Amino acid sequence: MIYYLPNISSDAAGFGELATLSDRALADTTPHLEVNLSRLAWFEANMAAPLGVVLNKLTDALKVVTIVEVPAPTEAILRRNGLLAAFGYPPATIKSRTALPYQRFKLQDSALFAQYLQEHLPGKGIPTMSTGLGKLFQQSLFEVFENAIFH
Repeated sequence: MIYYLPNISSDAAGFGELATLSDRALADTTPHLEVNLSRLAWFEANMAAPLGVVLNKLTDALKVVTIVEVPAPTEAILRRNGLLAAFGYPPATIKSRTALPYQRFKLQDSALFAQYLQEHLPGKGIPTMSTGLGKLFQQSLFEVFENAIFH
């Protein structure tokens, strides 16, 4: 199956498009999914993780997923945060000052997620906080992770 991903923004329409990709690919009986980005004019960087969730769901369902014809601006975004490396592309040579690296966590990986936050959040454009506020901020992110697992 070939799926042409449309523009993706971090709004209801963008999440809806990712849900459509998931539904169509899971309903398709062929073992291969080609996600073609040639028609993509806009991909909001913070949607890389939701796209990764969908693509990983499909690989877990034993689909072979390839990403093809990535426009240069989108490729730069998805290489900097590491999503494309998870799907066979070479990793970016330049590290991003603001992007968090893409990483997949399993449901039981809450300790790894906490470690990931401690390692990757500092220096990513988050305002300087007191130690107490910083801990509360990280706890809030950790709570989002746990809620996503639970729900």
